[in-house]
Amino acid sequence: MWNDKQNILITVNRSLSSKYVFHTICDIGSSFYSELKEEYNVYFLTQYGSVKNIYRLFNKENRSVFFDEVILLNDSIKSLDYKAAKDWNEIYENIEIDFLQKFERVIEIGSAISEGAFLKRQKINREKLFNSTAQFKYLSVRKIKETLMFTIKVAEKNNVPIEHYIIDPQELDYNDIGVPSKRHFPYSSNVANFERHDAFLNYYKKNSQSHQKTIDFVFGYTILTEDRVNNMYEILVDKLKSKNIRLFLRDKYNDIDTFIKKDDYLNLVKESKFTLIIPAYDTKTFSAFRYIESIYSDCLPLILDTNYLEEVRESLYIPDDIIVNLNNIEEKINQLDYKKILKEIKKNL
Repeated sequence: MWNDKQNILITVNRSLSSKYVFHTICDIGSSFYSELKEEYNVYFLTQYGSVKNIYRLFNKENRSVFFDEVILLNDSIKSLDYKAAKDWNEIYENIEIDFLQKFERVIEIGSAISEGAFLKRQKINREKLFNSTAQFKYLSVRKIKETLMFTIKVAEKNNVPIEHYIIDPQELDYNDIGVPSKRHFPYSSNVANFERHDAFLNYYKKNSQSHQKTIDFVFGYTILTEDRVNNMYEILVDKLKSKNIRLFLRDKYNDIDTFIKKDDYLNLVKESKFTLIIPAYDTKTFSAFRYIESIYSDCLPLILDTNYLEEVRESLYIPDDIIVNLNNIEEKINQLDYKKILKEIKKNL
C-alpha cells in the first residue's frame, strides 16, 4: 500500500469531552493532513477510535492508516490488563511498537494537563510522572494514558522530538520528563522551545461567522485553589447587575457548581458581546486559545489586568482598551466601541 514517502505520526492526547472542541481539533488536524499528505504517509492515533470520527478528520478516500484504541490494545498492549495496571511504567513497559514502521516526525495536538487536579506547576521529572499515583488516577480515561505512553515510546524509539501543538498552556511539557519536544503555541514566546504557529488562528479565521447578540456578558470560572479571588463572583454580580449577564461558578470550597456543558457555554459566548479572561492557575501563562476563540465568536474578551501579558503581546495583538479591573469593568462595557475594537483586533491578529 505504501510508497517511498517518509512516515509521520499525529496523535491527540486530550480529553475532548466537548463536541465543539473535538470538531475544532478535527478540522485543525485535517489542515495538518492537507499540508503533510504530499510529503509523508500519515498515521493518526485518536483516543476516540470511532470510524465516523476518523472519517470526519480524514475522509475515507485518503490513504492513511489509523490506530484506534482497539488496534492499539490488540497490537501494541497485548499482555496488559489495563484495569489492573498500577502506574505509568506498567503501561509504558507493555507497549510493543516493534511492528511499526520508522517515523521521521511525531506531532501531538494537545496533551495531558501537567500535575492533574492538584494544579502544581513546578518542574516535574520522568521518575515523578511515571510513579505518580495521583497523576495516574487523575487521568482516568484509559485512552489518554495509552496514547500518552504510546507517543513517548514512538518518539524515543525513532529518536525524534515530539512536535507539541499546545491547546492549554498548562499541558505537560515533555522536556520536563526528559523527552525532547518542540512546543508550538498560538503566539511566540521567550520561553525556551516555544515556536509560534497559526493552526488555531487560521481555523477560526476560516470559520468565523457573525452571531446575533442577546447577552451583554458571559463568564465561567473555577475556584480550585485558595489563592484565586473568592469574591469575584459577588463583585461581578454587583458591578453588572444592570446588565443581561450569565455567570457560572465551580467553587470546591463552598460546594458550588453552576457549570453547564462546554458546548452550551460556547454557544452562550457566541450570543454574548463581552466575556472575561482571568489569570490561569499558572499565572505565567495566558490562554491565547480562549482569546482567539472569543474574538472569532464576535465576543470581545475583557482581560483582567492581573494577567501575565509580557510575552504574549510580542506577537498577539491585545489593545490597551480591553484591559480591565473589577472596579471599571462596567464602565468599559458601557464605553467601548465593541464592533470597532473587534474589527481592529481581527485585522492585527
